[in-house]
Amino acid sequence: MIPEESYTSLPSEAERLRKITHLQQRARALETEKADREQAQRSLRRKESELADLLENAVEGAQQSGPDRKIFWANQALLKLLGYAPEEYIGHCFGDFFSDREIFDLYWQRLMRGEEIYDFAAELRCKDGSAKYVLIHANGLWEDGKFVHTRCFVRDVTDQKRAEQALRESEANLRQAKDKLESLVEQRTAALRYLSSRILTLQDDERRRIARELHDSLGQYLVGLKLNLDILKGSPARPELWSQATEILEQCVSEVRTLSCLLHPPMIEELGLVSSARWFVDGLSQRTGIRVSLDSPRGLPRLPAVIELVLFRGLQEALTNVHRHSEASVAEVLIRQDLRQVVLEVRDNGRGISPDLLARFAQTGAGMGIGLSGMRERVRELGGEMKLEAAGNAGTWLRIALPLASEYFATA
Repeated sequence: MIPEESYTSLPSEAERLRKITHLQQRARALETEKADREQAQRSLRRKESELADLLENAVEGAQQSGPDRKIFWANQALLKLLGYAPEEYIGHCFGDFFSDREIFDLYWQRLMRGEEIYDFAAELRCKDGSAKYVLIHANGLWEDGKFVHTRCFVRDVTDQKRAEQALRESEANLRQAKDKLESLVEQRTAALRYLSSRILTLQDDERRRIARELHDSLGQYLVGLKLNLDILKGSPARPELWSQATEILEQCVSEVRTLSCLLHPPMIEELGLVSSARWFVDGLSQRTGIRVSLDSPRGLPRLPAVIELVLFRGLQEALTNVHRHSEASVAEVLIRQDLRQVVLEVRDNGRGISPDLLARFAQTGAGMGIGLSGMRERVRELGGEMKLEAAGNAGTWLRIALPLASEYFATA
């Protein structure tokens, strides 16, 4: 039998039930906590998987490197950017892919100092030998003061870099073109100033020349004619004086026509370029003794008046210079027309022109006298081209080419 005092030490039935209930509650709580922990772990693994998938398939390149600087993970975007297979890139030192190793050393030193790196500019080598310009954003993962690995994102800015380079080159070319244009404007301005000054001088010279021609030739003839007429008033029956007066009068008419033609040949408007050129060539040959030949096509159609006048003035200026400066004995004139232009060439066997003067004339239009300078400007105004060449003592060659407008052919 159980002693009576033992009944007082045994738990009551109610207390035993309470303990059992408490234990059951604890067990259920542990089961709930275990289920919650497992669910949290599954959620964490799912988020880690989603994050890994996001990084793996991101548009921007991403990679991780360990303390030994070797790459142990890189996403598809970075591998595609540089053109490497995973085994050709992963496991290698990241610095091996930098075009400049010093740039990588600077990048790694900043990481080891714990810096957060933004927009770090670098040039990475691709498998095909080309290079990509990139901006790197990176930081390091540290645990207990020890470096674990990098978290590195790589953005391709090659197109932007090339566009900036192209823009800089374009700006440099624009500045160079601007400087060249300003220099050309200065040269042309100087040439125009010189041309204006020479025009004024030439006007004075031309006035003096015409005055001298009128005084020395026509004036003398008129004085002689007046004297003859005064004598004939007292002795009208002297046939030799009438004959002499008639001869003087014809010389006056001839001089007036010559001066008029030199100022503006009227026959160019009536008969055209070829006939006017032949008249001038023949007259120059007779007056100077220079053998001048003219080679021109027969039946050359009439050209626009402004073109015929410019070409005649070019011929006149060229042959005048041959007579005054070249000491030539022979000169050749060529006139040719094709489908789109008419060409005048004048060539002589004189002493030529110095290379310095030719270079100066080609650059600024100055140095060859007002006649040629003005002629070059008139040719340019019509969209044409004027060339002047000289080979030592082998003579001088002048070529003027003027374009013919399409409407000319519709009416020619």
